[in-house]
Amino acid sequence: MGSLATETGFLFVLDDPKKKRPVVYHSEDGLTWDTWPLRDTDYSEEVVAGPDGYLRFGWGRDWTAPYWSADGHRWERDKGFTQKLELTSAATSGDTLIAIGDDADYDQAAVAFRDGQWDRLDLSLPPAPGDAWTNLVDVAALPDGGFAIVGTFEYPNYTSGPFLLTSPDGMTWESVPVTLDLGVDRLRVEPYAIAAGPRLMALHVLLSGKGAKELGLRGAEAVAWSTDGDDWHLAALPLPRGAEASSVGDLLVTSSGQVVVVGETSEPLRTAIWVASMEEGIDPEASPRPSAGVDATASLSPEATLSPKQERAQLEQELLTQAGYASCSPFRARGTFDPFEFGATAAVQCDRPASGIRQVAVFRFPDSVSLDGYWSHRVDSFETPLKRSDQACDEDEAGRARWDFGWAMCYVSPSSGEAKVRWTDERTNTYWLADTNHRNLARLAVWWRSDRP
Repeated sequence: MGSLATETGFLFVLDDPKKKRPVVYHSEDGLTWDTWPLRDTDYSEEVVAGPDGYLRFGWGRDWTAPYWSADGHRWERDKGFTQKLELTSAATSGDTLIAIGDDADYDQAAVAFRDGQWDRLDLSLPPAPGDAWTNLVDVAALPDGGFAIVGTFEYPNYTSGPFLLTSPDGMTWESVPVTLDLGVDRLRVEPYAIAAGPRLMALHVLLSGKGAKELGLRGAEAVAWSTDGDDWHLAALPLPRGAEASSVGDLLVTSSGQVVVVGETSEPLRTAIWVASMEEGIDPEASPRPSAGVDATASLSPEATLSPKQERAQLEQELLTQAGYASCSPFRARGTFDPFEFGATAAVQCDRPASGIRQVAVFRFPDSVSLDGYWSHRVDSFETPLKRSDQACDEDEAGRARWDFGWAMCYVSPSSGEAKVRWTDERTNTYWLADTNHRNLARLAVWWRSDRP
């Protein structure tokens, strides 16, 4: 999903499971909304205000397809974009738009749109240490002009070491390390988003590792902030009374220098908003858990008896933790091959969680009997039965196979042409699915073997 606010109103694009296509929501005042289903693509990744109107990223066969619109209603594909890239984030400053993502070889890539032309950029990425590789996470426009990209180093088993790429014009780039000195070793800081405002840059980060455990912040959501891009400080988000955990959906820096974080808390599930002033709420000499100047929505007492709605929210929070992607959210819509008809009690959907993966979803069943019943129904739904093969899902081969903790099946959908994988996990009575934006089973097998939740 993408969203933005402009001088002419508000616009966001949401994948509607009922309509089975993206839908544009537009409002001039934030009160009355128009909805316009998109019929030219079945998925949209991002929408921004570009130099020539609105720009959104849809999907061609395997790669990003940019679409332009003057009003958000009528869209036209940019046929001048011919590069085979998967773009995930974009920002506009002046007459230049910068978008980031990766290419067919999973190498990080960035493009610039200026004067009606698309050009591939040479970002001069910092060298990755050891066996790590670089990953570009998010891009933001700077209020005084220019851009900032936040990236990280991906290791085989964890993510850490954020860095910045900054540019005054979108053409020349400089790499800047992000250093947080909290007096502990082995602190892992994983960035998820970047926002910028007057005199302030902020990152949404997740803390892990031995150093985070020593600080009592292991698994904590936090904001890293800097006034110059060189000296960085950390402010962990305090939990509202009664909440056990929190997750961040988005952050922004206002024109007055406030950092606003929007997210939710778990047990019970509640929307939460944190607001901090650079002058009042974030002290570079303070403890990593500042409380002054920080506010959050109240939540229910954890001792209260849970209603059926709260029980479902609790299960959804457990699934959010299992899935582990930042883009996940509870999912309750009904559809074809509906797991809820077989007793599924909660579900979570994750949009664009990884390169080449369009969607991941997980459904919780109350017991193994209902899970096995749904799996049998799903296997029997194929007009041409999937053959039993020990190589299915692990290699470039369609079929179904037994894995360590359940069953899995991989195939290319005859209707959409997309490679898909479905599997069960008997340890947690969960049914998982992953849909790609390509038809390459070998590429899907790499994700299934190494990176699935």
